[in-house]
Amino acid sequence: MKKIEYKLLPKITEEIIQNRFSCFSESLNYYKDLDSTREVYDENSFHLVFYIDGKFAGYTRLTPCPYNYMNHTSKSKIEIPNDDYTFEMGRTFVLPEFRGIKLVSLILLVGLHISETLGYKKAIGNESYEAHLKMPTANGWEFMNIIADFHMPFSNKGYHTFYLIQCDLKKTKEFRRQRILEFKKWFADNNYEFELF
Repeated sequence: MKKIEYKLLPKITEEIIQNRFSCFSESLNYYKDLDSTREVYDENSFHLVFYIDGKFAGYTRLTPCPYNYMNHTSKSKIEIPNDDYTFEMGRTFVLPEFRGIKLVSLILLVGLHISETLGYKKAIGNESYEAHLKMPTANGWEFMNIIADFHMPFSNKGYHTFYLIQCDLKKTKEFRRQRILEFKKWFADNNYEFELF
């Protein structure tokens, strides 16, 4: 059995920076170079890293909303929750060799679970209009019926367009618990071992 593990880190690492640059540069020009991958939002965030058999496989960033990325980089005036009980999940990616095994869905579910244990009540995020990453609404996310442009200075247009999404952690708790059980079975059936801590 291949072992899936995760770590919640209080600081970003060089390994995360390198992998984030590679993944976000393969389909969209998010960053000019490795240095531009270092974002001010990283400092006030938690960093959730997934490993498969000890190899870096995927990642997401969890940012408390008083410091959230979306409120600071939107090109238009939009109303985004920005209180002490809301966090933002962003910069989620899976390395190419680990795609196709539902790992991104597991990352999102575990990220929501961890955030709830930290005392948060709501999550916000975005789904790229260009579809470089589909944040599965099947994991408890709901569309906010808001489309917004965000500054991306190294892209062709200088911005990218996103759909905003949110998750009410209390409302979706039982649903997400069932999803975790389904994922544990799916991963076990496909020769992966995983435990939610």
